[in-house]
Amino acid sequence: MNLVLTGGRKRDPAQFGPQPEQVHIARYIPHSLLLPPCDTVLAPGSINTVMAALRYGLPLVLLPIAGEQPHVAAHCAELGIGRTLVPTERAPGAIRAAVHAVLGDPGYRTARAATRGGNRGNAGAGARRCPPGTSCREWRTAGALGWSDKHGVAT
Repeated sequence: MNLVLTGGRKRDPAQFGPQPEQVHIARYIPHSLLLPPCDTVLAPGSINTVMAALRYGLPLVLLPIAGEQPHVAAHCAELGIGRTLVPTERAPGAIRAAVHAVLGDPGYRTARAATRGGNRGNAGAGARRCPPGTSCREWRTAGALGWSDKHGVAT
C-alpha cells in the first residue's frame, strides 16, 4: 500500500523527515492528478475533497477536525460512502482498520461504483439535469450533505 500525503502549500515536505519508500509527501497535488489512481481517500472531510472523491468514485475514511468537516463526515457515513473516525478513535491501528474496511467491504465498493457513472441526468422534457462536470450521484450526495446553490451545487 502506498500513501500520498499533501501537507499544504506552506509546509515543506522535508520537515516530516525521511519516509519509507511507499510514502510520498508533497506540498500540494491537484485532486485531478492525485485521485484517479487511488483506491480510497483518507482526509479530514472538507466538502471539496469529499466531492472530488465522489467524482472519482472513491470510498472515504474521514477524520474530521473542524468547520464543516464533522457534518460532512457524518453524512458520508450515513450514505455508506465512507467511514468516520472521531478523535478518540484515531490510533494508527484504527485508521488502518478503517482503510481496510472501506477497501474490503462490498457495500463501500457498491457505493463507490454507483458514483462512477458520469453525468446521467434524466433527459425528459422539463427534467432537472445534473450540473455539468458532476455525476448525478455526486449531485444528490451534495444535497444530502447540506450543500446548496450558493456553493455552486443545486440541491
